Amino acid sequence: VATLKKYEELIEFIHFSDQFVPNLDLDEASKDDTAAQAAAAEALKSAQRVLIFKFCLPPRLRFTNRAQMDKLVPLMRMVLYSIDRVKKCRLSREAKEHAAKNRVKMSEEVSKLTHQQRQERAQVRREEKIRAEKERYMAEEDPEKARKLQEKALQREMKKKNPKMKTAILRRG
Repeated sequence: VATLKKYEELIEFIHFSDQFVPNLDLDEASKDDTAAQAAAAEALKSAQRVLIFKFCLPPRLRFTNRAQMDKLVPLMRMVLYSIDRVKKCRLSREAKEHAAKNRVKMSEEVSKLTHQQRQERAQVRREEKIRAEKERYMAEEDPEKARKLQEKALQREMKKKNPKMKTAILRRG
């Protein structure tokens, strides 16, 4: 902890995970492409245990000078200590349950997000289709034909809006 506080300007992030999925592109998996969704599901199954440390080294830091290299020694010791410490660490039952709940919650959020993105893309496609149809009958030179196309479009729209009625024939026997 002292090393973290002392060198916090050099540490960009530290990530410990027992279910890390590298290069999982959720935007790609959220498309209607079933191959991308299958690849994302397969990637989730092949999750790995990882410790990722990313440091922000000053741009003018040259590693030819021994004194400058010695500045990084405590960080490298922290990395090695963390590896040894995490290997021996075991989560309690409560911590495992808490992590499982968080993972379920996160997967639900991801599925909601992908569903929302799919809905938005579908809405855009519907709007494009309507716009193209309107442009088609506006571009029609024959006014009678344009009027008929417009009436057909209006009838389709009314049919979609009106509730479907089912008629039932009751027989007494």
